[in-house]
Amino acid sequence: MTRVKSTSNVRISITLYIILACIFILLKVQRAFVITDRVGGIWNIIQVFFVASGMFFLLKMKKLHHSIVWFVLYSILAVVISILHIDELSIISGFSLMKVPYGAMVCVGFYYVGHRLCLDREKVTLLKITFYLASAIVISNMLEFRAINYRPGSIADVYYVLALLPLVLTFTNTNKQIIPIIVVCVAVLLTGKRAGMIALATALIFFYLIIALKSNSVWRFAKTIILFMIMIAVLLSIFSYVNNKYNLQIIERLARLTYDGGSGRAERWSRIWHEFLDSSLVQILFGHGNMSVYRQFGGHAHNDFLQVLYEYGIFAFVFYIGLYLSLMKTNLKMYRANYPHAAAFNMSIIISLILASFSFYVIDATYITSGSLTWGLLLADWQKYKRKPILAHAPTKEDNYAFRYKESMLRLHGVHEYLSTRCNNSKGR
Repeated sequence: MTRVKSTSNVRISITLYIILACIFILLKVQRAFVITDRVGGIWNIIQVFFVASGMFFLLKMKKLHHSIVWFVLYSILAVVISILHIDELSIISGFSLMKVPYGAMVCVGFYYVGHRLCLDREKVTLLKITFYLASAIVISNMLEFRAINYRPGSIADVYYVLALLPLVLTFTNTNKQIIPIIVVCVAVLLTGKRAGMIALATALIFFYLIIALKSNSVWRFAKTIILFMIMIAVLLSIFSYVNNKYNLQIIERLARLTYDGGSGRAERWSRIWHEFLDSSLVQILFGHGNMSVYRQFGGHAHNDFLQVLYEYGIFAFVFYIGLYLSLMKTNLKMYRANYPHAAAFNMSIIISLILASFSFYVIDATYITSGSLTWGLLLADWQKYKRKPILAHAPTKEDNYAFRYKESMLRLHGVHEYLSTRCNNSKGR
């Protein structure tokens, strides 16, 4: 009875944990379209909760995946360096400091949750619903802005949706995967985010390429190629329609990347890089402190790699690079082991790499929420997958039925053994 009650409490806690992530994403996306002088909100409380709970799970878990270890080590070093550069303690500086380990702690939290949750369970459906609701918020607001010829600029909060796409694809039927892809495509096009367009296009190419290469039959390979061609045709039609209807000038804006330096990014990168080279040896090794790029250059670097190097120094940068190298190494192992979500995991890495290269991703407590929870859940699922019997191919429906049948037989055998023991004990009395 106590065990049943404990299991029930765990399920309720997991559900609430996922609901908080869903609320955070929806609130942040909606806030992007509201003009207000108000600073902060309930999302700040959720951020604090995720950092605190991540630290709790970090102490509770005996073993972490090596990719998460790299992420945590980077965060710890960045926090220590940030503390050393704080002039005076205040609520603002404390909250700014809390953002540093946020991505790693979200990843730890959902890695912990993932070990107690199967990706095909109903609770993950909450994230799928959030994906569509957030997409609807972006699309509806952007259509309203375009209708009155108001150009709000680029709404970067669409990256919450884009970073959730790999997780949504993991529990969407193969024949229906084009639906979330179309939704993200429309949302990204309407917001005008060039980095988002490049990330989505690159990630989709590799997503279908990996699925095709993993095919163990001519029919599956042909089916993947056909689905890819259908997707290309549909997306090109949507692109042409949306671009012409709202005069987005997407092709022209993409072409301008060759001479506008990504809206001045190249010039900003050059300034930050030369300032870093002119720094003292201590600053090169240990950085200039949290938010120093924002204060000295009037905004983020729009390149996480450069910003991490400038703010936290070479040592933290090495751990940050180690995170991505570890993720890539894990993805290669997934591919070789026929892990069914290897393509989706690869998509999450590509999206994060491109967003980290042309926007801000890991260095702030924003879009990394979607990316970190995706990494946490998929890495936990990968760990469970490695403990299953090795198959010569990706698991099929028949394989899943076989696993379930074997588990059912083991349970029945256990019940039989238990009843036999009780019966023998009764006879002995």
